Amino acid sequence: MPFSNAAHYANPEVDKLLESAAREPDVEKRRSLFFDVQRLIIDDVPVINTVAPAEVVVYNKRVRNFALGAEDLRHNFADTYLQ
Repeated sequence: MPFSNAAHYANPEVDKLLESAAREPDVEKRRSLFFDVQRLIIDDVPVINTVAPAEVVVYNKRVRNFALGAEDLRHNFADTYLQ
């Protein structure tokens, strides 16, 4: 599953809180559980990005649908066309 725990972060307490939040029908209680999750993850700092490569896009205004969604330029270009 893309964008799902790429750092292989593991914390049983976070897992327990996420499971509780998934079952919690009360919006405010669920919100509080997610805040608890965020606090734990911030304390653990599972990953620190030290490199952010620049992405350069060269395009022509006649090209349509060349960078759609989260995949950006890594999609299959099936809907890309020249106008």
